[in-house]
Amino acid sequence: MSAPAQVRPLTPTGVLVTAAEPGSEEWFAARRGGITGTDLPKILGDSGYGNALSVWLDKRGEAPEDTLGEAGQWGHLLEDVVAREWARRSGAQVTPVGVLAHADQPWMCASLDRLVTPGTCPDGDGSCGLEVKTRSAFVAGRWSEDVPDDVLAQVAWGLAVTGLHHMHVAVLLGGQRLESFRVDRDAALERYLVEAGERVWTHVEAGIPPVVDPDADGVLLGLLNQLHADRAGQVDLDPGDAGRWLVQYQQGAELARDGEALKAQAKTALVQLLGDGEAGLLDGVPAFTYRRPAAGVSLPAAQVKRLAKEDPDTYAALREAGYLTTTNPGPRFALAATREA
Repeated sequence: MSAPAQVRPLTPTGVLVTAAEPGSEEWFAARRGGITGTDLPKILGDSGYGNALSVWLDKRGEAPEDTLGEAGQWGHLLEDVVAREWARRSGAQVTPVGVLAHADQPWMCASLDRLVTPGTCPDGDGSCGLEVKTRSAFVAGRWSEDVPDDVLAQVAWGLAVTGLHHMHVAVLLGGQRLESFRVDRDAALERYLVEAGERVWTHVEAGIPPVVDPDADGVLLGLLNQLHADRAGQVDLDPGDAGRWLVQYQQGAELARDGEALKAQAKTALVQLLGDGEAGLLDGVPAFTYRRPAAGVSLPAAQVKRLAKEDPDTYAALREAGYLTTTNPGPRFALAATREA
């Protein structure tokens, strides 16, 4: 990414790359030209939306097509509402801003939500900006005392890029509660973030994918499948590394088998305790249910759909009589829940 043509910084150290609408093609393209604030949580392993390898693929244009997603779309729609309400409550004036790049390190980019007009900061000190977030009520607890680590990394990166004195964070929780926080510059944190971001950007420029620690949720596996879509041939592996992971895989397989056996044993014991009962109570509270379904015809879902289309009368009669299911025959069972499985 070459240095932006603009000479005069829009912020103490940030120059404007584009003022394009967030979510637009131009906006995504500008963000691919450097490391942005939302990349830092992924690089640091503090995001459920990717890792350093997914950032690398994105910057090289090899990641899936950029989309904001459902949550992102709502966040975009509500951003201006939250920003205006925060400004009204705080007495500040805010203006939108596009993608900025550091004047001396143009690979360092930030998409600030708003700049606070000088002299209108509610705290009355220094130049500042506003980061807007919308979060579900289910994660409101993460905001009980301060901004979560992933948001802190994003905001601190924005401060490092722009050179602003501090940043305000306005978050709408559960669609009905607005909270506000302030993040001041932290030189040590910024150095740590810059070093982490620069390592990945060096890999982007060199065309060499970064090494990412294996995860358990399948994110890295999916990226590796994308990176190496056409596998062929044999590879000599390091006995130490490969041996260690083979042992862990075997241990995991054994634990899984043992776990299934424990579940089956416990299930049988609990059903035995029920006698001819259907629901088990613990201190008067429903804990589990067990129902043995009526014997019937078990068919794959595709065959059931075909039967419904080709012979709707027979399909309706079987469904009404309870003789047709799309699951494997056997009792349904749920532990520690009032619902039926």
